[in-house]
Amino acid sequence: MAGILRKLFNRRRDERIPLSTEIKVRMMGQEIVAADCKNICMGGMCIVLGTKPPEAGTGTVWLSRDYPNEYIRFEASFRVVWSKPEDPGSDRTMMGLVFQDLVPKQRDNLRTVLKREEKLRASHN
Repeated sequence: MAGILRKLFNRRRDERIPLSTEIKVRMMGQEIVAADCKNICMGGMCIVLGTKPPEAGTGTVWLSRDYPNEYIRFEASFRVVWSKPEDPGSDRTMMGLVFQDLVPKQRDNLRTVLKREEKLRASHN
């Protein structure tokens, strides 16, 4: 029953893929240090910043993945849709990002990352 309710109320169009990796984030011309991806999908990603972010609601994110026989670099502009402390009293901030204006090459690179990560996850289960 819980699974059915979750599907009914889940507004996401795309499945989130767990992906724990370091990323680069720039907001208001400032590079954010200690940024990590928690999960990703075709529409956006959840990230954790090691510091409180600037008040800007937009920025750019870079993700690089080195797979056997393939190196993928993904870059995208984003808009912040939510932000909250990772834990109560923590300096770390979780943020939900929506990718903006992806061109075909960006979508292709993102699709490749998602497929590769799904395959890796399936092989570990």
